[in-house]
Amino acid sequence: MPFPPRAQEPATSPKPAVKPAGRVVRVGARPEGIAVDGRTGTAAIATAAGLTLVDAATGAVRREVALPAPARHLSFAGGRFLVPLEDADQLAEVTPTGRVRLTPAGGHPVTTLDWQSFAFGNGATDVAYFLSGAISPELRRAHEAEFLDRYLAGLKAHGVADYSRADLARDYGRGGFLLFMTAFFAAMVVKQTPRGDDMFMQMMGGASQHILDSEALATLG
Repeated sequence: MPFPPRAQEPATSPKPAVKPAGRVVRVGARPEGIAVDGRTGTAAIATAAGLTLVDAATGAVRREVALPAPARHLSFAGGRFLVPLEDADQLAEVTPTGRVRLTPAGGHPVTTLDWQSFAFGNGATDVAYFLSGAISPELRRAHEAEFLDRYLAGLKAHGVADYSRADLARDYGRGGFLLFMTAFFAAMVVKQTPRGDDMFMQMMGGASQHILDSEALATLG
């Protein structure tokens, strides 16, 4: 099994056999992600050329925004559409009116961005998800205590005063369940490939070892 595993991609949709229901809006080549600004009623669709800004109510194209690399995944936050440009190593911030600001990815020795799976939750879950899914169990075990100590120190440096090492250990242990469930259910909805099998087995194996090592099952009673 290769390590680290390569990311799995969704299966290619077949050509429609019947006319789609509703209204079809042409937005450009290879449309993928979409995000909506509810305040202005603007929908942004990621395409091979950049973003297409559409009136979410009428479907009318308001503006086509060219970007230096194909856009795929995006989200809306802080009054801007956030578009990671994977092929250009840049982050594009696009306003609903089409103004663009480009920021080079990085600026630190290690920069981690995940624009696909964001949610409100416990920060220790992200730590568990990353350490269990991105590095081998052996490497995780060798440096886990150091990683957690540094994470807790970072929280305290940013003003978190009521979160103990025991609290972190409990939440970190439970975080492995999310990685396991993500891999399990995602494997059911994408096209099966050898590369995908390797990735999902790595994720579920790493999550299972994490859950066992941290005795997380005992915290669920």
